[in-house]
This record gives sequence, structure tokens and C-alpha cells, in this order.
Amino acid sequence: MDFVEGKKRKRVSKKNKTSWRKHIDIEDVNDFLETSRQDERIGNVSDKPDHELFFVDTTPKKQRLTARGRRKINAAKPSRSLLALENLSKVPDPIVKRNRVRTKDERKHFIAKSIAAANAAKGIIPKRKLQSENDRLKSYDKLNERVKSKKANKTINQDIWSVGDVIEQHPEYNSQWIDKNVAEHNLCNTGTAIKTIPKGAFHKRSKLKSVSIPHPGTSYNPSRKDHEELLKTVIELEEKFIREEEHLNRVTTSMFDKMTAAQRDELRRKEMSAGIEELEGNVPDFKIDDSSDSDTYKAVNPAVIVKRKDKKKVRKAREQKVIQQKLLKAKLEKKKVTDIHRIRHLKEEIKEMEESLKDARKLKAKRKQEEKFEPRRLGKVVFQEQDIDFSMPEAICGNLRNVKSEGSLLKDRFKSLQQRNILAPSVDVGLRRRREVKRFVRKSHKEEEPQPNALKKSQRGNNNDKKIRIIDK
Repeated sequence: MDFVEGKKRKRVSKKNKTSWRKHIDIEDVNDFLETSRQDERIGNVSDKPDHELFFVDTTPKKQRLTARGRRKINAAKPSRSLLALENLSKVPDPIVKRNRVRTKDERKHFIAKSIAAANAAKGIIPKRKLQSENDRLKSYDKLNERVKSKKANKTINQDIWSVGDVIEQHPEYNSQWIDKNVAEHNLCNTGTAIKTIPKGAFHKRSKLKSVSIPHPGTSYNPSRKDHEELLKTVIELEEKFIREEEHLNRVTTSMFDKMTAAQRDELRRKEMSAGIEELEGNVPDFKIDDSSDSDTYKAVNPAVIVKRKDKKKVRKAREQKVIQQKLLKAKLEKKKVTDIHRIRHLKEEIKEMEESLKDARKLKAKRKQEEKFEPRRLGKVVFQEQDIDFSMPEAICGNLRNVKSEGSLLKDRFKSLQQRNILAPSVDVGLRRRREVKRFVRKSHKEEEPQPNALKKSQRGNNNDKKIRIIDK
């Protein structure tokens, strides 16, 4: 049909196929073909059996899953990245019969199979199999020998830090015609490795010993004198800390008086209004003088009168300047003469200055040597020495069985590394709270939620009975 009912018939050309498609309504035909193709791919609902369309739900009431259980369920489901590989089409395979590649045993002749079975029953091994087994064992032996030789070559019999110069590493470049820079350039461009020693390889960061000898008073059975000395040093350190705390408290907390909010506002009001009450009683009286003539004009700031110097004053100033220069020269000449007479005293002053500089250099060198035994500033945190481990007199016992352990070996080693400038000092920040991770279920892994009406009906019934629901897929 080339016209629709209720519309005016159009007179158009139907010479080509495209003109037929334009002016003929084939939408119903396309819909029919699309539905038939869909039924062919997925299958018709009327042809499917009941067990594919419906199922009996015997699951109990849904329980709230934990995060661990939810992860297990999601892990059992197929990944979304593999969903595209699933074949959901119902179109049958056009090639029903396909050639299958037979296995090695299937390709054997039936006579060879029977001979092999008879030999296996008698315990006879074929020559070819024996030869292959011997060849395999030989190849394994060769492989083991190769591995052993590689391990033997890997052993280092020389000091890796005493590698020497570039020419010492590669004797082929040891010639008077080849410069060191030329050898280094050639080796770099040919891909040959050049061993270099770091600059700080032999440089110790601190002169302190790795394990320092503890105070004799920290022994489990110390002498009375050593233990008293240890307690004395501990008391001095504690008194020093107490003095520092008292000083900080004195210059911070105790320096400011506590007051209420009303007292603070009153004090602020007095400070802001200071000086205003004094001016209220002493207001100056300003009187206007009307005796002067109003027609005359007077400036607020009077004009500046420039008084120029006459020739006489200029000449006198020039003469005074010449006299001052002559006096300065005479003073310098006099000082030279006095310095000649003070040569002995100047020598003594120079000698004293040289001695003071010499002492300053000695102190500086001594301080430089002392700094090698002190911890350096490696970060923003300053190194704090470890507290001295000590035991009270009543806790001291004469045997190791009843001794009470003080301090920590791990902490002592950690502080030693910080003191010897190997580790940067740090502060224990404690446990850090992790940010709460928002978890959600992917859309493809979400389960079908029950309808509210069906849920209400199930709640009305007996909870002990098994609930059966028929859900349409």
C-alpha cells in the first residue's frame, strides 16, 4: 500500500528502490522481523518450561550481612569485566558436526596399542622410551653443572670497596698514551660498568661508640659509692627539670591574673576612656579679636625670608675651612710622631692580640672535636637524651634471679642510632585514626528486594512456617 487511510494519496515516482522505501510504510514489517529475531536469540516465553520461568523461594528471612560476608558473596559472583564474554544468545550453531583433533593415544595404530599393552603386562620397557629417559637425565645433569658453575663464579674473593681507579679496574687502558678521561668516556659509551665508591662510604657520622659502657651504679649488685653517685646525677637532672617547669609557669600562667568577664569589660572601659575626664573640666576659651581690620589679608603660615650671605661671610667661611684642614694635618703628623715613640707598646698590643687569636683558634678546634661526639640537628625534632635507668636501694638484690629489669634494650639501641646521627630524631604520634571508607554494592551485584506488600503478608503469617513465594523472572 502506498497510502495511509485518511490521508491524501500522493503521486510520487517509484522508479528506484529508495523511492519505494520512502513512500511505503513498512514499520509493522520491521517490528515483526525484530520480534522474530529476538525470539530466535532469547527464545519465546510460551516455549519455555515452567521451571525456567518460575521458582519456589524457600530462603528464610533475609539477615543483615556483615562486611566480611558481603565481600565473600561478591567474590563468588563473576566479575563485571567478564560479563561481555558470556554467550547469552539462543541461536543454534549452524555447523552441527565439527572435526575434533584426536589425542596422541587415539592416533596410535591398534596393533601398536596391543603390543604396548602386552609389553606393559610383562614389564618390558621399549628401547625408545629408555633412550629418551637417559637423554632427559643427561640434560638434567648438564643443567645442574651449569647452575653450580654460575654459583661458583658469583662468589666474591676481593674487597668490593677497594676497586681502585678506572684504569686499575680495566688494565687494557693502562697506557701512557691513553688519558684517564678518555678511558672513562670510552667505557661509558660502550656500556661497560664503572665501579664508583660513594664519598661518604668511609666517613663516620659520629665518633661515639656503637655500644657505650653503662654507669657502674646500674649494675644488679653495685658498690655503695657507685650507686650513690648515680642517684646524685638523677636527682640533679630532676631538679633541673623542676626548675625549668617552675620558670615556665612563672613567666606564663602566674604572670596573668584571673578575672571575671565583668571585671575584664570594666578594665577595658577604663583603658579606652583614659584622658577624656581630665579634658572635660579644662576646656580652653577661644576668643576672636575683632579689633583688626577685616579688609586686610593675613596668611596662616607666614612667608619664609631667605637671608643670603654677603661676600664677607662667604670669605670668612672659606678661611675657617682652610684653618680646619691645617689643624687636621698637624694632628695626624703629631700622631705619627707619638706612634714612633710608642713602638714598644704597639709590639706588646700586637703580641697580646696574636695570643688571644691563638687561644680562640684552640677553643674553636676543641669545640669542633667535641661536636663530633654530639648529636647533630637532622630534622625539626631536637634529640632528647634517654632517661637514666636506676634502681632504688630497697630494690637492689645480690643475684640475677630476683633482679627487676629496668629500661628497654630496643629503646636503648634506637636512641643510640639517633645519638650517632644515623637516624633522625622523631616523636611518637600514637595511633592514627584511619578515614572511614564508604562501601557500596555494585548495581550488577545488587539482589532483588522484596515488595512492601509481599513483606507485610509474610509478617502476618507464622514465622516458624516455611515461606513460599513465586517470583516472576
